[in-house]
Amino acid sequence: MTNKDCRNFLHVDMKTATRILQSMELLGTGGKRNRTYQIDFKRYLQKSTKFDCIED
Repeated sequence: MTNKDCRNFLHVDMKTATRILQSMELLGTGGKRNRTYQIDFKRYLQKSTKFDCIED
Protein backbone atom coordinates (compact mmCIF):
# COMPACT_ATOMS: atom_id res chain seq x y z
CA MET A 1 0.00 0.00 0.00
CA THR A 2 1.28 3.45 -0.79
CA ASN A 3 0.53 6.70 0.98
CA LYS A 4 -1.71 7.63 -1.95
CA ASP A 5 -3.62 4.34 -1.68
CA CYS A 6 -4.16 5.00 2.02
CA ARG A 7 -5.37 8.57 1.37
CA ASN A 8 -7.80 7.46 -1.30
CA PHE A 9 -9.16 4.57 0.77
CA LEU A 10 -9.56 6.50 4.04
CA HIS A 11 -10.31 9.93 2.50
CA VAL A 12 -7.65 11.67 4.58
CA ASP A 13 -4.86 14.15 3.83
CA MET A 14 -1.21 13.25 3.23
CA LYS A 15 -0.01 14.04 6.75
CA THR A 16 -2.74 11.93 8.35
CA ALA A 17 -2.08 9.00 6.01
CA THR A 18 1.65 9.15 6.82
CA ARG A 19 0.97 9.13 10.57
CA ILE A 20 -1.42 6.19 10.23
CA LEU A 21 0.97 4.11 8.13
CA GLN A 22 3.96 4.85 10.38
CA SER A 23 2.02 4.09 13.57
CA MET A 24 0.99 0.65 12.31
CA GLU A 25 4.58 -0.66 12.39
CA LEU A 26 4.39 -1.88 8.79
CA LEU A 27 7.36 -2.93 6.69
CA GLY A 28 8.30 0.08 4.59
CA THR A 29 10.33 -0.37 1.42
CA GLY A 30 11.56 2.16 -1.09
CA GLY A 31 12.58 5.79 -0.90
CA LYS A 32 10.56 8.77 0.16
CA ARG A 33 8.64 9.04 -3.11
CA ASN A 34 8.45 5.33 -3.89
CA ARG A 35 7.72 3.95 -0.42
CA THR A 36 5.29 1.08 -0.07
CA TYR A 37 4.03 -0.46 3.15
CA GLN A 38 3.34 -4.14 3.80
CA ILE A 39 2.05 -5.92 6.87
CA ASP A 40 4.27 -8.55 8.48
CA PHE A 41 1.68 -11.21 9.33
CA LYS A 42 4.14 -13.32 11.35
CA ARG A 43 4.86 -10.37 13.62
CA TYR A 44 1.19 -9.45 13.81
CA LEU A 45 0.15 -12.96 14.79
CA GLN A 46 2.80 -13.11 17.52
CA LYS A 47 1.34 -9.95 19.06
CA SER A 48 -2.24 -11.19 18.95
CA THR A 49 -3.88 -12.20 22.18
CA LYS A 50 -4.81 -15.73 23.10
CA PHE A 51 -8.46 -16.48 23.71
CA ASP A 52 -8.34 -18.41 26.97
CA CYS A 53 -12.10 -18.15 27.40
CA ILE A 54 -12.78 -20.31 24.32
CA GLU A 55 -13.07 -24.00 25.12
CA ASP A 56 -12.75 -26.83 22.62
